[in-house]
Amino acid sequence: MCRPTPDLGVGRLILVRRLAQRYPVGMRTVFAICWLLAAATVSAQAYRWVDENGVVHYSDRPTEGAEQVELEVRDTGFTSLLSESAPATDTPAPTEAAATSTTASPATPPATTEYERLEIVRPQQGETLWNIGAVMTVALRLSPSLDPSHRLYLIYDGIRLTGLPTNQLDIALNEVYRGEHTLRAQVEDIDGNVLQQSSTRRFYVQQATIRR
Repeated sequence: MCRPTPDLGVGRLILVRRLAQRYPVGMRTVFAICWLLAAATVSAQAYRWVDENGVVHYSDRPTEGAEQVELEVRDTGFTSLLSESAPATDTPAPTEAAATSTTASPATPPATTEYERLEIVRPQQGETLWNIGAVMTVALRLSPSLDPSHRLYLIYDGIRLTGLPTNQLDIALNEVYRGEHTLRAQVEDIDGNVLQQSSTRRFYVQQATIRR
């Protein structure tokens, strides 16, 4: 049976180790230093003797009848002490919100051109056109200038005309026959949304008759 006395260096080692297991990592460094100092003391000054009851005693002070021994102190390094005192923890994986915050924000779409005015310059409101041979040139005025991604369309007698230039302000209109007509112009984006439109013009076409 082996029972160390209260003043032994071995007892101090056990006490330091228990304290290190109960306190935060910062305090464990201090306890680790104490551990090393205590271990050095035991290794240099350790004495062993057996009393009349057969009990083995250890002390760091010379005692009558005791023999000096070298005690093997295991695991006196900082790494082992700290690793046994604190359980290992895994580094948590980044959350979805954190991953999202590092991604680049989508680019802001370019602002759509806002047109202040679109008007029909020719023909004028209520104008009568004579002997045009069914061909008429429509003149438009647009402010600001037409965006390259937008298109101009004419609404002739309520019908949206296709097959005409959509990026010009002067447009030749065919098959304009005698009678009363209406005309309107509008700007559209690539999705067909109307961005600006003119007022409706009403005009007349007449053809002179030559009598023989």
